[in-house]
Amino acid sequence: MRNAFLYNVFHAMKQRCLNPKCKIWPYYGGKGITVCPEWTAPNGFWTFQEWALSAGWREGLTIDRRDNGGNYTPSNCHFITRAENLRNRTMTPRWRAAILAAGKASRARPMTDRKRAACRANMAKARQARSDRAEERAWQQLLESRDPHA
Repeated sequence: MRNAFLYNVFHAMKQRCLNPKCKIWPYYGGKGITVCPEWTAPNGFWTFQEWALSAGWREGLTIDRRDNGGNYTPSNCHFITRAENLRNRTMTPRWRAAILAAGKASRARPMTDRKRAACRANMAKARQARSDRAEERAWQQLLESRDPHA
């Protein structure tokens, strides 16, 4: 199964660089970004797999180019998490225009781990406060139902 996940990374990399019918080819192959010959050779996946495992690949990581204008080669590639990859993206002019037109440029950045932890803490506090208020109302109703003068 491990090979299947790594093969998906390999196949997607080749598609975006070598297949003009691929939806995102204009941003990769269309800009002249290629895959090194040893990875496009007939047994290229095995060479890629050997390099990937020695470069620290594990399930859940994506391939990234250190130089975004460079090719997919062993010296220019490494593996990072999806969150890191989203922070490292180049905005297409169309996407940038849509964000700016909507006035949401400040929301375009992915949430950092620190902010995400703060949001979770705030949500937990709010949930606890709602729970406390509900418990307080329940006790109040119970006391009112027992109070003969109410």
